[in-house]
Amino acid sequence: MPKLSELSKQIPGLDKSAIYVCYRLLWDIEHVNPINEAYTTNNSTLNSNGIKLRSTDETVLPLVDTKSIELRSGILRLLVLSLRRYRNTSRAPISIKGLGGVVKHYGLHDLAGHAKQHHSVEVQLLSWLSKPEKNTYLTKRLTEYDLYTLYSETPLHLKQPSAQINSIQAHDTTVFIYREYRPKSLRNRDPSPDVYDFYARRIGPDSTILMFDRTSAADDNAEHLYRYFKEELPEYQRVFFALQKHSSDWARLENQGFKLVQFYSPEFFNVYLQSDVVISSQMYNLSRRGKDFTNSRFVYLQHGIQLNDMTSWLTSNYYDIILATGEEEARYLKSISPVETLNTGMPRLQMLQKSAKRTNTIVYMPTWNFNNHSLHPDDFHRTQSVQQINDLIADSKLLSYLQERGVTLKVKLHPNLTDRYDAFCFSERVIMTNESYQELIGASDLVFTDYSSVALDAAFASVPIAFYQPNSKEFYKDQIYHQRLNYSDIKLGPVFQKRQSLVSYIVNEAYRFDRKSFESTTERFFESVDRESICVSILEKILAL
Repeated sequence: MPKLSELSKQIPGLDKSAIYVCYRLLWDIEHVNPINEAYTTNNSTLNSNGIKLRSTDETVLPLVDTKSIELRSGILRLLVLSLRRYRNTSRAPISIKGLGGVVKHYGLHDLAGHAKQHHSVEVQLLSWLSKPEKNTYLTKRLTEYDLYTLYSETPLHLKQPSAQINSIQAHDTTVFIYREYRPKSLRNRDPSPDVYDFYARRIGPDSTILMFDRTSAADDNAEHLYRYFKEELPEYQRVFFALQKHSSDWARLENQGFKLVQFYSPEFFNVYLQSDVVISSQMYNLSRRGKDFTNSRFVYLQHGIQLNDMTSWLTSNYYDIILATGEEEARYLKSISPVETLNTGMPRLQMLQKSAKRTNTIVYMPTWNFNNHSLHPDDFHRTQSVQQINDLIADSKLLSYLQERGVTLKVKLHPNLTDRYDAFCFSERVIMTNESYQELIGASDLVFTDYSSVALDAAFASVPIAFYQPNSKEFYKDQIYHQRLNYSDIKLGPVFQKRQSLVSYIVNEAYRFDRKSFESTTERFFESVDRESICVSILEKILAL
């Protein structure tokens, strides 16, 4: 402590209260038992899932006097991530109203803009807790409506279209969170020249349009819609596709005449600022010079069918259109986004065709586990999920079948796993593939996965599918989403918990004979999707925004 006092004398501008807080933290670390939870600032899973705090009836943080921006920003982040978890679990093991006092004491209103882009609901909730007389917040501008988020301690009965998206039961109260759509004509327009209405200009042939899939890869819904767009509407000359130049897809798309722009380059942001609509299969919240997706058009094509409950994640993002594939998914999405949901199916499905003959190829598409994302390679190799994959692809009975029948098992790793391919036991008949999903699915006799929704593309194309889920309880335990559908109940393909059962199913080629039992349920799952008009229906809706 004397050394800290001496330091404060040598550096007069140093925030003494911040030094004291740090000193208390160090003292606590040495004198209390550590807890199992950790807090980091660069973990994408925590951004989506939130963090777990110890239960207490008191406020989650001590109130000390400080002007330190770093400390106040850290407190804001802590509160936002804890509220994110409360929304995911629908429970808050604290007196939640006390958070409003923390916001007031530390003056977090001035810093809240830094968290708004990815955590709008949590930031608004903190504002409401600190100022409960205001319970309605403008969240997203749309073409005909404005989307508002409402917070209340009692259930509300709102006019349609509206939706209850969350409730949080705390020690002192229950918070109900709603979305309400109000006609845009009711909002007072800001006369300031600093506020630009990005919806003022309708989309037409002279519009700038920006499209992309992943930053480092294409071959998803945006690529397929871009190609259809350019073929069917050649008068639209300013349609750009964004991609990193080092991507293996860059040369391929360039040779096909795509108007490419380097992701996050000055040109990219110029195109973004000039664009009348952004269209993507990925959810990247772009922000530049006052323009973001809260006040401009964004079309979310999705990159897979929503099999799980992603409510907290979806309501933290902004879109004018979100695509559904079939009535089952549309019902779920409309319970969250009744105005924005469009049930057309995804663009890549329109191009998907199954091979008419046997190809002697089966495909395994394991997804990734959020808990393993940040592990060191040595620890990743020892995880249960990796061991289960290796036990399967190195199974002696399966390998004998592949060798004797001349069958190849192709493993298509999730994009988040491709850099860790060396953890898996590939062999002569079990190979890792980088082929496009379209090529793989179309040329497969069977596609099986654990939880990946890509298998549903195969089901849509009448390719046999199966699910291998040996540890479903553990898988969902700490994911950023909750299980919404039971894979056995939707009956798109058989579900296996034991490796031996799946291997027997494959080596006996039972998938060639059991498809009729899944035909009616598969047709019902994809109800209302017209394969021939997917892209044109999407474009008609986009051009009318």
